[in-house]
Amino acid sequence: MTSEGKIDGSVKFYLAGNTPRGTVTVVSPNAVTNKKTNAFNKSDVEACEWALQSAILTLDAAAKKVGANAVTNIVSYYKANAHADATNYECHAGAFIGGVALKGDLSKVQ
Repeated sequence: MTSEGKIDGSVKFYLAGNTPRGTVTVVSPNAVTNKKTNAFNKSDVEACEWALQSAILTLDAAAKKVGANAVTNIVSYYKANAHADATNYECHAGAFIGGVALKGDLSKVQ
């Protein structure tokens, strides 16, 4: 995921440290997702990308459910420890499982 990303144009994603233009109103703070994928026969990068995709889709659905058009202040949230980075996410990959945990605010940007 880049520092500002989007899936279908309706919900945008902002890693912590990247502020969207406009007025941001947090609709639902601290939305958390923790996604895992089968890493068997995948490189660490492939496993991490699969897990990230799943986590982003979950946050996208959660945002749409509450009428938000952005997920802001996204941080990695491995074992409930927040790690903010404006350009990267944290992934843990092993021989059998890769996982990405994210926390962010479901927001409206106007």
